Amino acid sequence: MTTMTSAVTLPPGPTAPRAVQGAYALTQPLRGLRRRVLGPHSMFALSGDEHRRQRKLLVPPFHGRRLAAYEKIVEEESVRELASRPEGKAFATLPSMMRITLNAILRAVFGADGAEFAELRELLPPFVALGSRLAVAPISKKGRFNPWRRFERMRREYDAVFPHAATFDPHRFEGARPDLYQWIPFGGGTRRCLGAAFATMEMTVVLRTLLRDCTLEPTTDAGERRHSRGVAYAPAKGGRAIVRRRSTGGDS
Repeated sequence: MTTMTSAVTLPPGPTAPRAVQGAYALTQPLRGLRRRVLGPHSMFALSGDEHRRQRKLLVPPFHGRRLAAYEKIVEEESVRELASRPEGKAFATLPSMMRITLNAILRAVFGADGAEFAELRELLPPFVALGSRLAVAPISKKGRFNPWRRFERMRREYDAVFPHAATFDPHRFEGARPDLYQWIPFGGGTRRCLGAAFATMEMTVVLRTLLRDCTLEPTTDAGERRHSRGVAYAPAKGGRAIVRRRSTGGDS
């Protein structure tokens, strides 16, 4: 598996004032936005019988023995990332956590490896950043110089990573992990995140690995304000903290 340790640029989130974001969100058809950004067959865009049918197809790989098999991948990515962090110096934890999550998802959920892994790792962060902006920005698809053109080009590049993605091929994933489509945030009811169990496992493994190998300390800086990232909030300075590696003697 190709090891990639370069920095991942995180989506900055919407920059428009919250009042503008709120007004736009209230005046635009939500499912229409989801279709524009995620595609017409996304679980976010489907409803009714089609949504339930697709959901049943996607549930099994995220549970049971399949889920347990992913733990090793998450631990490997956690160890690799922690080894690259500065010891005894404050740093933003958010980029590290995002990097662990991205690499784990590409390997476990998408089954990506080698050149495919490297390509997706470089493409997805800016792809998500652009999509998050377009989802909350009242931008027409018309015009020669339009960000939607760039988004559609990046979508084609993403699709090209998996040749003939729309073709039915029962043998496509022989000897490899299948692509499980989407990674979406937790929800409730019939819209609850299909990957909720995976996310819980990932958080458990990352924290277990972190606390096994290091101690985590807060900084003495003032508390960070929260920053909107579109669908979630994060510390404005990335959640700065200090890690110290435990000695081989197993200090507690």
